[in-house]
Amino acid sequence: MLGNVNNLIALRIMDSETQQYITDNLPKTRLKYIMRTQGVATSATNPTVFSGNVGERLMEEEGDLFAPQLLGQLPDLHYIAKLSGGRIVKGRLPILRSAQDRQGAS
Repeated sequence: MLGNVNNLIALRIMDSETQQYITDNLPKTRLKYIMRTQGVATSATNPTVFSGNVGERLMEEEGDLFAPQLLGQLPDLHYIAKLSGGRIVKGRLPILRSAQDRQGAS
């Protein structure tokens, strides 16, 4: 039955099995990060000979778009949605108040 659902909206979820189900249905993403390296070397026969290097490399790997455990940490009224057509949304439901409530608050 869940496989036939075109729109999936998930608020805060505490059950780890359901968290995993939701995130397994989200696409993977490419994560980019910079790997920094540095090195120093000296010669055993002549310790005054010194060399060093510093480098940076842009790395990329595939990872989760949204980690399962984060579904249990969503703030009140925040959600993750996978909508028909493949659109992924992280959003917040608005808090609606009546005009009377707004006037009383001012």
